Amino acid sequence: MRALDFARIIARLGATFIFLVAVVTNHVSAQTTVKPQIRTTAESPVIFDLTKQDGKTVLVFHWRTNCPVCLDKLEELRSNIAGWKAKPFIVLAVNHDRSRQDFQSYLQISRTLNGDSPQLIHVYNKDIAQDSLYKGTALPTSYLIDDKQMLRHTYVGRIPAEAWNDIADLLP
Repeated sequence: MRALDFARIIARLGATFIFLVAVVTNHVSAQTTVKPQIRTTAESPVIFDLTKQDGKTVLVFHWRTNCPVCLDKLEELRSNIAGWKAKPFIVLAVNHDRSRQDFQSYLQISRTLNGDSPQLIHVYNKDIAQDSLYKGTALPTSYLIDDKQMLRHTYVGRIPAEAWNDIADLLP
């Protein structure tokens, strides 16, 4: 192989690498510039408005009671919330059961067994007036929103262990 051909190959590889870095960097920064809107209806038994959560890190967790992964993650969420009791961190757990009664039955049993935490807010999906993030993808789906209400991470499926590091990095 001639030196000129080798130099062209290296130049193409370099250009490809720079392009890929730019694509990845733009994808990551694009996600951190999204300011989502999530709020419940005025008729909802639980009032929630993301615009009123300044200064708090929020994990929005979309789930269903017939989803074993979701139920497993709820237990993990409760444990982590207990560890961050003094931190400005809340979980908005949005239930997607077909029946409101199934959701309420689960809540009654869960609260009897686990108590209640002001950092774990449960709402039924039909009580959501606006959600600019969730588009009906697979459950569970979670969104990590920083204290300035900017979307930082999206987790589809199981919340990975690294997510807890992501949350810890956002907390004071």
